[in-house]
Formats: sequence, structure tokens, C-alpha cells
Amino acid sequence: MNSSSAKLESVRRSGNEWSDLIRTTPREILDAVQTVILSNRDQLESHYRHYLESDPQIASVLSTPASREELTGAFMAWLGELMNFNAMSADAFCDRQMRIGSMMARVGYPPHAISRGLHKLTLWFIDRLAATPLPADQLVPSMRFVVMLVGTCMEIREVSYHSNVASLSRLGEAYRLHALSLNLGLERERQRAALLEWSHRLLLSVHQDAWAESLNRIDRSEFGLWLTHKAPLLFDRDTELERIVASARRIDGELLPALSAAAASGRPATLEGIQRIEAELATIRFALNNLFDTHLELEKGRDQLTHLLNRRFLPPVLMREIALQRSGVGKGLCALLLDIDHFKVVNDTHGHDGGDIALQHAASIVVSAIRPADFAFRYGGEEFAILLVEADLELGLKIAERIRSRMEASAAALPNGRSARLTVSVGLAGFAGELDFEAFLKRADMALYEAKQAGRNRVVVAPAGGAGRGQ
Repeated sequence: MNSSSAKLESVRRSGNEWSDLIRTTPREILDAVQTVILSNRDQLESHYRHYLESDPQIASVLSTPASREELTGAFMAWLGELMNFNAMSADAFCDRQMRIGSMMARVGYPPHAISRGLHKLTLWFIDRLAATPLPADQLVPSMRFVVMLVGTCMEIREVSYHSNVASLSRLGEAYRLHALSLNLGLERERQRAALLEWSHRLLLSVHQDAWAESLNRIDRSEFGLWLTHKAPLLFDRDTELERIVASARRIDGELLPALSAAAASGRPATLEGIQRIEAELATIRFALNNLFDTHLELEKGRDQLTHLLNRRFLPPVLMREIALQRSGVGKGLCALLLDIDHFKVVNDTHGHDGGDIALQHAASIVVSAIRPADFAFRYGGEEFAILLVEADLELGLKIAERIRSRMEASAAALPNGRSARLTVSVGLAGFAGELDFEAFLKRADMALYEAKQAGRNRVVVAPAGGAGRGQ
């Protein structure tokens, strides 16, 4: 039996044990446990909320009051379902626990918290049961029932959690290997040019005596965005990357502020400051060359037709970008879902070869309209997903509209002199602190659905709470 079959068998066995437990437990025991919940619901909710706030590792994941309230509400809803005995089949019970474990893996819930939270729930139940006037012949069976019930949930949840963590870890490593398969020579020249452009802007600003007002931090530049969002995926834990990051932080954190402070003292102090920045830039350039030179090119990982990222790499990229948002490093994140309008007509009119060319044309427009630090994925047949880093809704809408208008204005050149005009419907969502990245994508998907329903060839923005609004 392989590991996947063994896990399914374990879950099935736990589901049967849960079914037997509910079936064989006397009604008065079930009533006693339900009474504990009904009479102490507010206290339990407060107790669980305090638990989320007091555990440092959980608090690092659930960093906002809104995220803790969201999980507390989900916990109470789950508990209400759990106490509604005989309302679920064994399969439905198992599926519910599996989905909770999967969600916790996507959120980045710490491993110890999976069991610890349910252990605390069990102890809470036992304490409340002990305080009831139940006779001895009902008290011990009630406690045993709670231990078995919560323990069964924990067994299934842990199977799902660890399975999903392993799967996401494999996807993350696969994406890193894919990232290395890019044309590293071209990528190196692109980043060297971006770094050079930033240094030239600095020198020009100083020369024009306008640097204090117009100077941008290096972490806000194109090179800085690449360094924050893509370089760690390309060169995970590489010491040369650490050197580059350290030099960039010194420029932003020490040298630029010192340059600003020296502005009033005249050109010599400014020149000295520029020379110190140039020394750090030389360190960055040297480390950048070493970084690229030490990695081999691989040949796997992109969608063969469009050369965009494969959809399977979306979860690890999204998880990392959301982690950057929670840590305060990221300053805005938008998700776009694009669908080519009436693409079946293109296939029916021009054949599948023509459809393939149209898809390649659409992908090229997407890539031309986004920034080097952004991520573009082939999401489905004629669907694309785009992650815009360091982007608020205003910038996200600007880029989405740029894609839409360019698509409408440019025809795909097909064989024999034919052409196909394309339009796209776009759903846009700004990251709103969702615990689960699937909820983030769901909002973009709902906005895309609205764009189609409203007539296509348009962008719809999804507000944080639900349905979208047209643009």
C-alpha cells in the first residue's frame, strides 16, 4: 500500500470510529455534552480567542484582530456542526475535518497548534462536565465521549495538514527549480541594467540639486522589487544573495539618510556620501555576477504553449507573497484573473492551431503589460492569473485596464494572412488580509464572473467583502 492509500485508509477508519461512537453513545450522554456547549458558548468563544492571542507562533500567523476573529468564528461554526450529532454521514464528517486541515496548511498554521488547540478544547470540556451535577455513571462516559470525539477530529485533521504541507513544500521546491530554468544570462543583464538605471538617477538628481526631493529608495526600484519578490525564489539561502540584501539595506537604511542629512553642508559631504553608495553598489554588482554564474540553467517548468508559469506554482508563490504582506515587507498585492472572451468562437473559426496562436498572442500582451517583478500564470484553457506585487487597487486597476485595452487594440496574426481580434474580461482583487489564499483568489474569480455577466471586455474590481463593482 502506498503512502496516499495508507492515508486514505487511516481517514476512512477514523470516520468509521466516529460513526460507531455516535451510534453507540446513549442519548443522555449526547445531551449532556450539547448542554455544556449551549450554556457556555460565550465563555468558550472568549477562551479560544485568548488562546489565539497568547500563543506567539499562532499570533505571528494571525497577526491582525480581524484574522483572529475570522478563525474564532470558523472554530465556533465547526464546533456547532460537531455537536449536531447524526446530521452528517461519516464521509461528510471526514471531508469536513480534511478541509480544515488543508486550510490550516495553506494559512501557515504552526504544526504544534493543530493538536494543542484540540487538547485544550478537550480539557475545557472535561472541566465543564466535572462542574455539572451529572451522576457518576454518566460523568465518566461523557468525558470518554468527548476525548474520543475530539481525538478523532484531530487524527483526520493532522493527516490532511501534514499531507498538504508536504505537497506545498514540493511545489515550492519545484517552482524554485523552474525559476532556475529561466534564461539566467538574460535575467542577469536585466537586473544589472535596473541597478545601473537606479544609480544613474541618483547621480542625475545630485547633479541637478534636486536629489533630496526626487530620490527613491533602492527597495522601491525595479531592482529592489525583483530582489524582494523573485530573487529568493531563484536563489534560496544563497550567501551571495544575502550579501546583496545586506548592501541594499545599508544603502536605504544608512547611506541615503546620511546623504540627506549632509545636504546642507555642501558638495564635499555629498560627494563622500555618493562614493560610499557607489562602493555598496560595486559590492552588489560583484555578488550579482557570482549569484548568476554559480547556478545552472534547467529546462522545465513553464507552460509549453504560452511560456507563462504553470498553475501548479501559484500556491507557493501566493503563500510567500501573503507572508510578505503580513510581515510588513510587502506594500500591497493584487490578483487578476483574465478570461479571453468567446474563445470557443476563435477555435471554431480558425481551428485549434489558430487558437493556439491566439493564446500565445494574448500571453505576450499580458507579459508586456506587467512589470518584471510580477507573476503571470496559465490558469486554465483560455484563463490567465496574474499577481501584482507592491500594488494597491489603484495600480492594479491601471495594469488590468492596460492589458484589456492592449488586447482589444491588437489582433493576433494567424496563418494565410488571417487575424483574430481578442478581448478579455478581468476580475481584480486586492489582498484584504485573507487567512487562506483561496479566499483571495475566490474574490478575483467572483469579479471575473461579474465582468462576463456584465457584457465582457471589461475590468471588475472585487471589494474586500464580496461582490465586485464594474469599471
